[in-house]
Amino acid sequence: MASIGERVRQRLWERMARECEALGSCFQNLQKINAVIADGTHNPKFESTYWTRWAMGVISGIILSQLVYHLVLTHDSEGDVTVPWLSPTIGEPLLALLGGYSVDVVHRILSNLIDSFAGLFGGPGGSMGEGQARVGATSSDGREANHVVRVGRSAG
Repeated sequence: MASIGERVRQRLWERMARECEALGSCFQNLQKINAVIADGTHNPKFESTYWTRWAMGVISGIILSQLVYHLVLTHDSEGDVTVPWLSPTIGEPLLALLGGYSVDVVHRILSNLIDSFAGLFGGPGGSMGEGQARVGATSSDGREANHVVRVGRSAG
C-alpha cells in the first residue's frame, strides 16, 4: 500500500498534468479567438463554443498524457520501458500540453478510429447508417461543423 507521502505526490502530479492540459487548451483557444477578432468576424453568439473547445482540449490532453504515454510510448509487449529518454517528469506534461493544444487532431484521430471500427461491423459507410450522410460546413468565423443529414428518395 502506498504511503501518505506517495499519495500526496501522485495527487500533485495529476494536478500538474491537468493544469498543462488546460494551459494547452487555453493557448489554442486564444489563438482561435485572436484570429476571429483580427478578421472582424467575432460573434458573441459563439462564445460558448470556446468553453466547449477548452473542455475538449482538457480531455484530449488526458488521452495523450495518460493513454498514449503509458500504453504506447513507454511499454512494449513484455512491459519493458521502450523510451527511456522520455521520463514521466517530461513526457506526461509535454503530451498533456500538446493534447490540450491539438484538440482538432485528437478528435479527428478518434473519429477515424471509430469509423474504421464501425466499418468492420456496419459495412462500408462507417458509423453512418443507411440513408444518412455527413455534411461539413464552415461558419462565418471559420469554424467547421459537421452535420448528419438524412438523404433518400422523394416520396411519389
